[in-house]
Amino acid sequence: MADQSTQPKEQLLTPLMRWFLLAMVLANIAGTMSRLLMPIYLTELGASVGQVGLVFTLASVVILALQVLGGWISDNIGSVGGVAIMPPIPLSSISASPLLKICRTRI
Repeated sequence: MADQSTQPKEQLLTPLMRWFLLAMVLANIAGTMSRLLMPIYLTELGASVGQVGLVFTLASVVILALQVLGGWISDNIGSVGGVAIMPPIPLSSISASPLLKICRTRI
């Protein structure tokens, strides 16, 4: 029993995990800010209110479709396999590119 009390406890958050946590917080803040500032950016490009609404509607539909696809992949090959193959695929940039082109071509 004396040996257990003299052993130092492991830290819950190691320095590496603290940096990772900070990076995740900053990434979430940046993602939220881009969603809030996107209508302002699109209207500065000359998009109408309807076109801004179309961009957000299509983005929501694409996200929904990708969630269904990700669930199907996870069910078929397992959650660990799905996590392993998804990061190399930049789905968000692929889905956002056509939406921005729609706004530019309709101005």
